[in-house]
Amino acid sequence: MQAGDLIVEHDACGASNQRIIFFDEVTDTIWKGSIAFITEQGQSRRAYCPQPKIESLRVFQKKIAENLLSCVPFNVPGEWSWTNKDFEARDLSILRRERRQRLKWKARRDQAFELIKPLVTKYTIDDILHQSLHLSWPARRARELGMRSSRDIYCALHKYLTGLGNKNALLPAYGNCGGAGKQKFFTTPPGKISGEIINGFNSDKLARIRMGLGWKKHKKEGVSVRVAYDRFLNEFYASQVCWKDSMMKVILLPPDQYPSEYQFAEWGPRYEGNMSAKSVNDGETSHRKKVALRSGQSRTSVISAGLLGQIDTTPCDQNLVSESSRLKILRTPYKAELADSFLGYIYGIHVGFEHPCTTTNLLAILNGASSKVEFCARYGINIREHEWISLTPRRILGDNGEMKSETGLISIEEMEASIEFCESYFGERKAVLESSNHRGHVHNDHLIPGSNKGRQTKRGEKPPGLDACFTFQEYMPLLIQSILYRNNEEIIPYPLIEMRKDGVRPVRIEMMKWCIEKGYVASTPTDIDALRVRCLPRLKAVLHADGVHLFDPTSAYECLIPSLRYSSQWLHQSGALERAHTRRRRLEVHVNPSNLQEIWLNLDGLRPLQIQTRDPYMAQVTLYDWLSISSDDKVKNLLSRQEHREYHVGRIATIDHVAKKARKEKKQEFDALDKKPSKASQLKGKRQNTHAEMLAQGLFPKPMASQQLNNMKNEQVVPATLSAQSISNPSPNPVRDLLRQLRRGHQS
Repeated sequence: MQAGDLIVEHDACGASNQRIIFFDEVTDTIWKGSIAFITEQGQSRRAYCPQPKIESLRVFQKKIAENLLSCVPFNVPGEWSWTNKDFEARDLSILRRERRQRLKWKARRDQAFELIKPLVTKYTIDDILHQSLHLSWPARRARELGMRSSRDIYCALHKYLTGLGNKNALLPAYGNCGGAGKQKFFTTPPGKISGEIINGFNSDKLARIRMGLGWKKHKKEGVSVRVAYDRFLNEFYASQVCWKDSMMKVILLPPDQYPSEYQFAEWGPRYEGNMSAKSVNDGETSHRKKVALRSGQSRTSVISAGLLGQIDTTPCDQNLVSESSRLKILRTPYKAELADSFLGYIYGIHVGFEHPCTTTNLLAILNGASSKVEFCARYGINIREHEWISLTPRRILGDNGEMKSETGLISIEEMEASIEFCESYFGERKAVLESSNHRGHVHNDHLIPGSNKGRQTKRGEKPPGLDACFTFQEYMPLLIQSILYRNNEEIIPYPLIEMRKDGVRPVRIEMMKWCIEKGYVASTPTDIDALRVRCLPRLKAVLHADGVHLFDPTSAYECLIPSLRYSSQWLHQSGALERAHTRRRRLEVHVNPSNLQEIWLNLDGLRPLQIQTRDPYMAQVTLYDWLSISSDDKVKNLLSRQEHREYHVGRIATIDHVAKKARKEKKQEFDALDKKPSKASQLKGKRQNTHAEMLAQGLFPKPMASQQLNNMKNEQVVPATLSAQSISNPSPNPVRDLLRQLRRGHQS
C-alpha cells in the first residue's frame, strides 16, 4: 500500500473509484479521493469531484487483511503525462485520426488552476489535509473573487488532491467523450447535405458481435466482402424469406435497422481472432508468417556460436563443361551449405551434380565436421587447420523435405544432434543462409561464363550454355576462395558488445574463435519506475512494420540509429504495426540515455517498449557510447571499401584470365573438327556427357537406360598410347592427362 494506489472493494459491486491520497500512521488517518470522473475505472462519471474522505488507517489495514479490499497500482490516464509540446500537437494517435483541440483542454486546466493557485503554491498536500484547508478555504476564495458559488473551486481543489499534485489532473474529462462506436450529439447535422438525408444504423454492442460472427463465418478465401456481407444480412437481418417461382426471395429490414457494408468491413475484423480481408485472402499460413515477422518471432534468438546451424541446397546457376572436352556441356551442379545462424560462418559445403536430397545435405554436414585442409588442397588451395574451423551444430534447421527422411533423422540422432524443419515457402526462418546463397550467386556464379543468371532463357535469346567453358575443377577453387573470403576477411558488424571490449577483429573466424573460448549469459531486463519516465528526454522516432526506430539526435539529417528497434506485445496487438506497413508514422518517445533496454511511448497512457536484439550487452551501453560506436563503424566501412574493391577487381581479372585461356582451348578444339557442329548439336547429350564425366572422376552416377548405353558404345574413341617419357616421369595429375589424351584421340 502506498500513496496513489487504486482501492478495489471485494464486494458484489466491485467498485474501484477511490484512490489513496495520503496516510499518516502517527495520527492513524488515511485520505481517499474519488476518481469516478477521471477514468473508466469508476462506476459513474459525475461532473463534480467530491471531497476526499477520511478514515482510520488501522480499520483500513484491517479490511485489507480480511480481504475486503485491496490496493493495486493506479492506471494513470494518458493526458496526465502531456507536456506543453503535447498540447500543441495536432494528432498524437497512431491508431485512429482525431480532431481534438488540446489547447482548449489546456485553457480549461489553467483556468481551474488559477482558482486554487494561492493555496497549492503555499501549502503541500499533507498540510492541506492535516489543517483541513480543503474544507474552508474554497469558500473564502470564492468571496475574494466575487463568485456566486464556490463549487468550481471545491471541484478543482479535489481534483488536484486526487491527482497527488499533478496539474494535468485538472484537465476536463473530454477523453471520455466520443470515441469509436459512441453516439455523437450535434446541434446541427454535420457535413454538407447532398440530396435526400438517409438515416444510418447506429451500431451497438450486439450489432458489433453479430458483425464479428458474420465475418468469421462468411468471409473466406476467395469470397469478396460484398458477398460475405450479403450472406451476413440474410442470416441476421432478414425479416421475411419466401419462395417465388423456384427462387428464394429475401426481404430485409429497413436500411436504418441493419449495418452498412462499410460498417461490416470495419467491425468484422475487430472481433476476437478475426483477420482482415487481405489476410483472409492471402491465407492463414501467410498471415501467421507476417505476424511472426512483425513480432520478431521469425528472428533467431541464438546468441551462441555452434548452437543452431542452417542447411540449404541451391543450384549453382552454372553450365560447366567436361574435363575431357570443353565442347561437352554438363548440367547445372547443386551446392549444399551448412552455416551458423549466429555469425553466418560457413562450416561445410558439398557441390555435385546430384539433385538435392538427404545424401547431399549429409555430405555437407560431414564436410563441416571434417578437416578442410585436404579438401582445399584437392583444388589447389593451401590452408591451415585453423583457417577453416570444423564444427557440427547442436541443432540444424533445414527445409521441410530434403532432411525429412528416415535416413536423415537416424543420421542426425546418431550424431547426438537435433533437426528442425522450416515451414514450406517460409525462407525467412533461414534468412542467414538464403542471403549467403544470393551473395554467392551474384559475386561468383553469375560472373563466370556460361551462367544462366538464375533464370530461364527467353525466346530468341542466346542460350548461356554456348558460352560454357569452365570445368568442375576450375569452378571449385573460385567457390572455395569466395567462402574463405567470407569467413576470414569480410568485415561484419559486431553482434555482441563484449567482442568490442576484448578487441576481437570484426571477421567471422575471429568471432567464432572468441565464442568457442569464452561463454556469456543473457541479462535480465530491468523495469524503471513509471514516475521517473516523465523526466526523461524525448527523441524523435518512426514507427515501421517491425517496430519503433529512433532517429540520431546528433545528425543534421534524419538518420536512424542502427540496431535500435523497439516493440512490445501491446504494440503488436494494437494493429499499429500492420498499418505502418503501408504508412509510416512519426512519433516522439521517452528515452533514458543510460539505459537503452526500454523506452516509453506516451499513447493512451505510458506504454513500455522493449528493445528487440539478440545481444544481452546492449542493455549496458549508453546512448552516447552507442552513437560513437556507430560512427566508428561507418569509418571502418568507409576505409574497407578500397580493400573490398581491390578484391573484386582482382577476382574479375582472375576470371577473365582463366576464361581467356579456356576460350582459346575451346576454339582450338572447335577448329580441329572436320565438320562444324550446329548450336543445337552442341547443346545435346548433357546427360551422357555428365555420366561419362562422373565415371572418369571415379564417381558413381545413376545407371543409364540400355538405349543410352548402346549410343555411348557406338561412339568411336581412339585409344591413347602412353609414351615412355610419361611412364618414367609420372605426372602429378595422371587422371587429367589421361582424359586429355582421350580427347585428342577422339578429335583425330
